[in-house]
Amino acid sequence: MDNRCNCANCRRARRAQASPVDTSFDGWVVLRDLVDELLNGDAPGEALSALRRMVDDYAFDEAGEALVRAPGAVEALLNHVTDARHRETAVSILASCVRADPEECGPAARGELAEPLVDVFIEHVTALHRHGRHHENATLALLAVAECPRWALSEDDDDDSDEYTWGEDGLPRRKRRRREEDGEEADANFGAYVAAPLAAVLKCGDGDARRDALQTLASIRLESGPERPHVDYPGRSAGRCDCSPRVGRLVEAGVVAPLAAVLLRGHGPTAPDPESDEDWDETVLFALAAQCCTRLLADAKAAFAPLAAAGAAQPLARAVVAFAVAEDDDMEVFVHACDAASALFAHAATTSMVLDARGCAVQQARDDDGVLQSFLDAGAVEACVEALDHPEREERRAAAVNLLSEFCSFGDGASRVVREANGVEKFVELLGEDPDDLTETNNDLFTATARVVEGLATDDGDRADALVAAGALRPLKRAVIDSVRYVYSDRIHTASNRRRETFLRAAIAANALGNVAEHSPPPPPPPRRKGKGRGGRHLPSRAMRVAADDEQERDGDKSFVEALVFVLRLAPPRYAQPPFREALAELKTSATWCLASLCAHDGPRQVVYDADAIPPLVALLVDAENDSRYIHDFAYPGLRHSFREYAAMALHRLARVSAAARKDVATPAVISTLREFVAAEDPGTAAVARTALSELGLSVPTRTIPRRKCRRLG
Repeated sequence: MDNRCNCANCRRARRAQASPVDTSFDGWVVLRDLVDELLNGDAPGEALSALRRMVDDYAFDEAGEALVRAPGAVEALLNHVTDARHRETAVSILASCVRADPEECGPAARGELAEPLVDVFIEHVTALHRHGRHHENATLALLAVAECPRWALSEDDDDDSDEYTWGEDGLPRRKRRRREEDGEEADANFGAYVAAPLAAVLKCGDGDARRDALQTLASIRLESGPERPHVDYPGRSAGRCDCSPRVGRLVEAGVVAPLAAVLLRGHGPTAPDPESDEDWDETVLFALAAQCCTRLLADAKAAFAPLAAAGAAQPLARAVVAFAVAEDDDMEVFVHACDAASALFAHAATTSMVLDARGCAVQQARDDDGVLQSFLDAGAVEACVEALDHPEREERRAAAVNLLSEFCSFGDGASRVVREANGVEKFVELLGEDPDDLTETNNDLFTATARVVEGLATDDGDRADALVAAGALRPLKRAVIDSVRYVYSDRIHTASNRRRETFLRAAIAANALGNVAEHSPPPPPPPRRKGKGRGGRHLPSRAMRVAADDEQERDGDKSFVEALVFVLRLAPPRYAQPPFREALAELKTSATWCLASLCAHDGPRQVVYDADAIPPLVALLVDAENDSRYIHDFAYPGLRHSFREYAAMALHRLARVSAAARKDVATPAVISTLREFVAAEDPGTAAVARTALSELGLSVPTRTIPRRKCRRLG
């Protein structure tokens, strides 16, 4: 041991030297002699039996903790595990030690002894299970290992090496220094000491053990050590670290198969007998399994294919239908089943970008493994619509609307949702419910309903007209305006969680409004009067109704278009963390998409131009603030469209207003960026750049620009 060395072994030795053996245990002298007998004696059977009685008879924690800290005790017990005569006794004593003090038995304290310790428990549990027996103590030890966060760490954290950073509330917070290799080692430890024990308990444990394992799986931390860039869907847990490595470890350990088996056993009766423990056990296990599916699928796609192949969609669909109007749903089975189904849909409804005959980029959707169709066949749409009629159950309504929003993005799902809901009025009413209530439940309900409107307004003019006629524009516009109501300068001074949620809420609303305006037909001509020329009132187009504000819609100093342009100029605080920056970037993406949709029509284009939108759009296109690194996918789920591409769309459409507008748009920086976009690998990006250059009357380059000259897209 070198006092100047900072490696893991030397730190472990210094800690052991600084922490002498605790002799306060009443039976310490006897315990020490028994450990010596294990280390040096020829007949360890009596010593093992005495240690087992001591661990069972004395205060459990005290005896176990004292035995763990006894020098050489764990090593001696591991040596005797290989002896068939004493194997069960030694494993039982080791399990008691781990249960008493799991942190002291972890890799940070025991080093290389931790892995064989866990392997002994896993082998013991699975071997006994094959013979129809179960060792409860070893199973509980595995659960203690999986639940202890210190087992998944690569090494001890030294307070001296900590650094401080600014939190979202503006206060300093401690930030651990993590190297990339530390994160990889921590992920490997997670697979060996968390994923493998949970898989063993789920496969071989009894009902209570499976329940505890599911509770652990639903609550453990899946984020890896260092932050990694990730691609996520808009507004859903922005700023989450990439969880693919740890979810992949869970899948490799075999967690998915027993998890799907719990779901396939069924959800139990919707009204379980209070006197029947079996009915409640089935319902509790199903609810926990649904929560675990949500965790695994929301954080990574590695678990989607195994769960889909195991048939997890069918039992979830049956649970949604069965518990939609259940009177007593104490375990929230309907909510958990809807959340798991939404997580499945996020990976099932994949899209790809293709070019049509005109060279325009269009999205082509497909369903993986028939997951969405299985829910439609089971009647999940009808069940979710029926659940909306119970306003007293707020969480259930929010889960139902969120699931309906997923249906609206799939094939014939949107028309089926409208048909079962008898129109769009029900969703418009949900949008306008108590707009000043910013609680988590109401915010989730509004966001999910805005996604429904977003899906209904895509590629169908009749449904979009029905939404406008029902009054869907006003609450959506208000959400956008409220996001900048109390922001008086381009620099945001407070990066709070509430403001981040407001940005995400406004982003969904602006994206839905952009979908309403994008496919708007030209305004109809005024009706012709009998015997005279055309006259009467000129009806505005759908896009114009999105851009213009009437007396009731205008609220505060900013109009809707002015609020969108103001959003483009916003800059986050210097101490803002990635979650807040990503929320602002998503809001900018949706605002740019909405402006680009409005600029596709003559009347709204003039409104956007009058709001002085060209300078901030140019700044976004050239990425002056380097915001593209925080951009993921927003307007078209499954595609990599950033606000730079939408800014290019809006700018070349604004150039049609006048020669002065064309001159403001066709700057050297804009032209250079568009020429770089032509060489992009994404066909949608290249198509947008070619269209923009053609609109500006410039030649489209035919040769590929060297990669070293290309900007990096978000």
